[in-house]
Amino acid sequence: MGRAKLLLPYGGRTVLEHAVTAALESGAGLTVVVLGYEAAAARAVLAETYPGRADLRVVSNPDYLTGQASSLRVGLRAVLDAFPELAAAPPPALPRAVVFCLGDQPLVTAETVTALIDAYLASPERPGPVVVAPVHAGRHGNPVLIDRSLFPELLALTGDVGARGVVGRHVGAGTLLVPAGPEVLIDLDTPEDYARLLPPSGAGPGDGADPDPAGSPRPRRPGSATS
Repeated sequence: MGRAKLLLPYGGRTVLEHAVTAALESGAGLTVVVLGYEAAAARAVLAETYPGRADLRVVSNPDYLTGQASSLRVGLRAVLDAFPELAAAPPPALPRAVVFCLGDQPLVTAETVTALIDAYLASPERPGPVVVAPVHAGRHGNPVLIDRSLFPELLALTGDVGARGVVGRHVGAGTLLVPAGPEVLIDLDTPEDYARLLPPSGAGPGDGADPDPAGSPRPRRPGSATS
C-alpha cells in the first residue's frame, strides 16, 4: 500500500489493535505479534494499549521484505521459544496448535478465532484435523488453525506464500471447515480495500461501533500468531 497499513485508524483504534485484541480475547493461551515495516511505531502502539500483558509477546522480523513465510517462521519460533521446556520435550508435549491471524483484518473478532479453536478441540476424530479454516460463500479465509504435526512444514516455508503453502497440501480429510462471516475474506492489501472499510463520506474512520467483543482468556489452548 506504500504506507504502514497496520497503523491506519479504524473504529477508534489502529487496524493492528483490532487484530491483536481479537487474538488476545479468543481464549488462546499466548499471542505473538510479528512486526515488520514500521516495527518501532507499531511496538509503541502495542506497549501503550496492552501494558504488562503476560500473554502477549511482540517480536520483529528483520527479513519481512522476503515475504510472508519469514514472518510466519518468526512467529512460530517465538511461540516455541516461549515454552522452552516444551520445545525440548518429545512432540506430544508441544503446543497442540497455533492460530495464524493476519494483522490487516480488523473485522475479524475474537468469536471468529474462538470458533476455530473450539472446533479443533471438539473434533471427535483422533488424530483430529491438521488444519481448521473458516469458510464463507465457498471460499476459505483467515485466520487458520494449524496442528503441531505440521510445524516442521511451516518452519520450512520460504517466499511470499504464507500458511497457504502448507494448508494447500492438506485440503480434504485433514481440513476441518468452520462456517464464518464475510470478515474472514476481507484484508487490506490496497488503498481501495481500506477505503471500502471506512464509513460513508462525512464520517471519520474513528466513528462507529467497536467490532471487537469482550472475552475472558482461557489457558492451555492453542496459541496465536499475528503478523
